Amino acid sequence: HGTACAGEIGALANNSFCGIGVAFNAKLGGIRILDGVVTDLLEAYAILHNNQYISVYSCSWGPRDNGLVMDMPKFYTSKALQLGVSKGRGGKGSLFVMASGNGGKNADNCGADGFVNNPHTIAVGALNIFGRTPYYGESCSAIHVSAPVGGPHTPNSKLPDYLVTTTMVNGGCFKEMSGTSAATPLVSSCVALALQANPELSWRDVQHLLSRSARLPSSGKGDPKIQSWQVNGAGHHVSHHAGFGLLDCAKLVFTAQTWPGVTDQIDCRDAKPYRGK
Repeated sequence: HGTACAGEIGALANNSFCGIGVAFNAKLGGIRILDGVVTDLLEAYAILHNNQYISVYSCSWGPRDNGLVMDMPKFYTSKALQLGVSKGRGGKGSLFVMASGNGGKNADNCGADGFVNNPHTIAVGALNIFGRTPYYGESCSAIHVSAPVGGPHTPNSKLPDYLVTTTMVNGGCFKEMSGTSAATPLVSSCVALALQANPELSWRDVQHLLSRSARLPSSGKGDPKIQSWQVNGAGHHVSHHAGFGLLDCAKLVFTAQTWPGVTDQIDCRDAKPYRGK
């Protein structure tokens, strides 16, 4: 799984073997945390690992997508995410790109995933080549952007499908990569290219840029499941199924070059919150 995700990001250009990575000059590293019992402390260590050297953490993992589980970052992991965006990358903030989940077939909702809903992460959804939500796609307000990775709109669809070609273990080539696990490294790659274009971007700059660099998939009208497009107060189209839309990687990079930057995050809290009974 990790090898396939890594190939989407960094497979060599012009290799004439198995496609190329979106950010083919990127330096890659792997952090193995799922091989055994996963603890809060282990997740926290992974999220903070070498955060002055690593810019983007591409996270194609998450809680079980069975429609029954609600999960969230525990104490240490939550603190690690906060520390990552405040201290990582020389104070500009680490970028945590998270898969939104593949539990749509189980009526799962990514609103039950606290990693996806965390304000310090970037949640990624999936679309197919027709701009439609794959049958496995989950929906929630936390999805930021989506990437084209294939998958039929319904499990028994007869329409042609185009999946992602990438690397696999033992030197092989995998031509059927899909799911939000495949969408996440594509977005991570685009974020890496944006940072290459403008290394001074903060983690909040990247979130704003992603919102401005996404577009309506296809006509924006062909998918009954994405008829919920709305225009928010900032004038952007948004959907619980695709976030701000399909990420335009080139637009993200070009916009990043001259981006003026945004202010620091403001945390507003009620000193005496109302507690109803």
